[in-house]
Amino acid sequence: MLLISFFWVHPAAGINDFNCISFKVKAETKDSDGQGKGEIKLEVSGGKSPFRFVVYKSSGHLVSTDFEKADFSDLKAGTYQAIVVDQNGCQAKLEIQLK
Repeated sequence: MLLISFFWVHPAAGINDFNCISFKVKAETKDSDGQGKGEIKLEVSGGKSPFRFVVYKSSGHLVSTDFEKADFSDLKAGTYQAIVVDQNGCQAKLEIQLK
């Protein structure tokens, strides 16, 4: 299992502004046969809800069009991009490798 923490502060946010956005990624794959058994889970802290989630493959293919969904499953091994945006437009982006 891969656990990544990412922290991003909106340029308009002050150094002590607790409304910035941060998220953790839990990524796991059991895709030994290429059938898509990986998963990505995004856990947000900070920022202001509601949050929007976008996960797409490096090819540009969206994993889901449900932008309120933070858990993504049945993923094949590969490179993915995750973006989380809060109500104020603060966003965080991270590249994830599923192997």
